[in-house]
Amino acid sequence: MNKHMISNNPERFEDFLTTDTKAQELWDLAGKIPHEQVLSDVEFDQDVEKLFNRLHTESQSNTPIHHIIKNRKSSLTAWLVAAALLLIAGSAYFITPVTLNVPYGETITHTFPDGSTVELNSGSTIHYSRLFGKTHRTLSMNGEGYFEITKQDLPFRIQTGEVTTEVLGTVFNLRSWQSEPTSDHESHESENTENLEITVISGTVLLKNGDRSMKLQGGEAGQWSPNENTFTGPIDGNFNHALAWREAGISFFEQSLPSVLQTLERRFDVPISWSRQAAGRFGGEITAYYSAPLNLERILMDITTIKSLHYVSHSGGYQIIDRTETQPKNP
Repeated sequence: MNKHMISNNPERFEDFLTTDTKAQELWDLAGKIPHEQVLSDVEFDQDVEKLFNRLHTESQSNTPIHHIIKNRKSSLTAWLVAAALLLIAGSAYFITPVTLNVPYGETITHTFPDGSTVELNSGSTIHYSRLFGKTHRTLSMNGEGYFEITKQDLPFRIQTGEVTTEVLGTVFNLRSWQSEPTSDHESHESENTENLEITVISGTVLLKNGDRSMKLQGGEAGQWSPNENTFTGPIDGNFNHALAWREAGISFFEQSLPSVLQTLERRFDVPISWSRQAAGRFGGEITAYYSAPLNLERILMDITTIKSLHYVSHSGGYQIIDRTETQPKNP
C-alpha cells in the first residue's frame, strides 16, 4: 500500500468513502490534521503500518474514532488515514473486480447485484466492479451472453473491445469474441479480429464506437464489422440462429471456417487445429444449424466435406487437413 495506489484510483476511493459511514468520519477527521509534513514513500509506508496496527487494536476495544486520531502525537496527512482506511476495509475487496470465467463445454447463469441476469456461453468471460449497481452498471465481456436487464435510472453498459452496448431495461443476445479469427487467418497464432453480433428480443439497445452509433429495437439485429469499421443494421433478427446455443443446439450464419472451429472448440471442450495446407481452402463462409443432441464428428464431417477437406482425430483432439495429407501434424 502506498500513496500512489490511492492517487491513481481516485474514483474507486471516492466510491468507497460514499458507501462506508465509518470511513467517511475518519476521512473528515483526517482533513483537520495538520498537513505540513511531507513524507517520503518509505516513511509513508511505515506510518501507514503503524496507524493500521493502532486503529486495528483500538477498534477491538470500542474506542471512539476521534480518540484514536487525537491520541496520535505525530503529524499525519489525510493520505495516511486514507491508506489505513483502505487497509482496514480490505482494499483488495473493493479494487479487485468480480470475474466470471465459463469453462469450455459449459454454460452458466449469473445474477448481478442490480437484479439483472446473464446466461453465458462456453468460454465466455465477464469482469465488473464490486461497486456495480451502486454508482454505475458497467461491465466488460469477451464471449456470448443472453442478458435480461432490470430497468433503472443507471444505464447498463457492456464494453466489448471498442464497442459499448448501452441499455436501460431490455432483453438481448450479444456475441463478441475478441480473439476470434477471420477467414484470412491460417492458424490460432495469427492476428485476430473482433466480431460483434447482437439480437434484441425486447426493449431498446444503443451501440457506440467513437462517433459511430446504431440503435436497435426489439426484433432487430445488428453487427459491428471491424474490417469495414462500421455498423451494419438494423435488420430483422434471426432468433433461431442467435439463441440456438441456449437450447443446446448450435448455429453458424455466414461464419468463416476458423470462427466455426473455435466455436466447436468452446462448445465441446476439444482442441481443433488445422494445417497450413488445409487453410488454403478456408475461403468463403458457412451457414448451418444443428439441433440437440449434437455430435461433433458429424459436424466436422459436414464441414470438411463442403470444403473438400478431411479431419483426423488424435490424442490431443482433432486436426483439419487437406485430402492430399495422410498424417496429422502436431498442432
